[in-house]
Amino acid sequence: IFWEHLGNRGVRMGDWKLVSKDKGQWELYNLRTDRTERINVFDENQNVSKKMLKAYRQWAEKVGVRGGP
Repeated sequence: IFWEHLGNRGVRMGDWKLVSKDKGQWELYNLRTDRTERINVFDENQNVSKKMLKAYRQWAEKVGVRGGP
């Protein structure tokens, strides 16, 4: 699942959720262990972060997200 709305953007893959508010820094959450999205695990999970960022950028380019991926 991918989304972008007013600069806020994100992607959901299984238990992982990658989000960015108003084109700020990306944050990664594991919803299985952190349902309330309190612990950003972006840096600790580089493989997941890179995979999801790549997928988001491909989707954003394909659908023409304004302001770019």
